[in-house]
Amino acid sequence: MNFKKTHHAIVIVFSIFLMLILSTPDCVARIYTIQFGGSFFHSYNPDTLNVSVGDTIRWVGNGTSTFVAHSLQSDTIPVGAEAFGVIDTGTSFAYEVKQPGYYHYICTEHFFREKMAGSFIAAPKSFVHPEISNQVLTLDQNYPNPFSTQTTIHYSLKRASDVKLIIYTLDGKFIRELVDTYQDAGSYDVDFYSGIFLEGIYLCKLFTGGEILSNKLALTRRNYINK
Repeated sequence: MNFKKTHHAIVIVFSIFLMLILSTPDCVARIYTIQFGGSFFHSYNPDTLNVSVGDTIRWVGNGTSTFVAHSLQSDTIPVGAEAFGVIDTGTSFAYEVKQPGYYHYICTEHFFREKMAGSFIAAPKSFVHPEISNQVLTLDQNYPNPFSTQTTIHYSLKRASDVKLIIYTLDGKFIRELVDTYQDAGSYDVDFYSGIFLEGIYLCKLFTGGEILSNKLALTRRNYINK
């Protein structure tokens, strides 16, 4: 066996392996902290989040607040997700997100009078791609989100272009085309009305200038969500 040739082959294989690792976008799990009680009184801060599958949500009592006075309970979760909650003493609780979709949770002691509740939307696990430096458009998160009847989608064009704005289900089924026209550079607002669509997570895609941007929209029929 030629030692030099073997060593050279090992170096080449290792170099290729290293290049593949460095060239593959990272998929990083994150930890998000939500505080409750204390100076935030009967509320969660923040009370809405956009996360991804694999991320962890931590609820932490503000000041001396504990779950004895602020019991946590999941109210709405996606199919296949694990329910969560804590009523015992303690100041922190962690939940790993394993299913994409819309999650809503409440404080059982302070929900019906003070409406102490929060929510988060979990996107499917995906790679984080680097930003495109010559991006010609921006797509902001719709507001309100979640929504029950109507939400506004805002986007901006850096130069005139043909524009398409389309709503899909998460599995790619076409729902509605909101924009299909040529537009000048500038900012635009488009309203999306839920109509008879089912409660769930939808995908908003913006096509223009050879680029595609997307955001996730959460539709809920619960009457305590801003309309």
